[in-house]
Amino acid sequence: MPAPLQAGAGRRRYTERALGLIERRGAGAVFVGRFTAVLRTLVPTLCRATRMPLRRYLLWSVVSSAMWALVFVLIGHVIGPAGPG
Repeated sequence: MPAPLQAGAGRRRYTERALGLIERRGAGAVFVGRFTAVLRTLVPTLCRATRMPLRRYLLWSVVSSAMWALVFVLIGHVIGPAGPG
């Protein structure tokens, strides 16, 4: 009879993969994480878990936040006139 799966076993595997991603591509993961909903909530915790230096995290977080804001303001400016009203 196969052993029953432990609760959270899948979650642990995904967490380990995410930690590996942060360790390999730290700054890039912070930047891309700003643009994806799931990663936006996980990246700060994962960066802390991998002991990413705070200055490096803050630099890339600010840069990606500014880019995120610029992209969505420009999208709104371009698409806005096509909306109702």
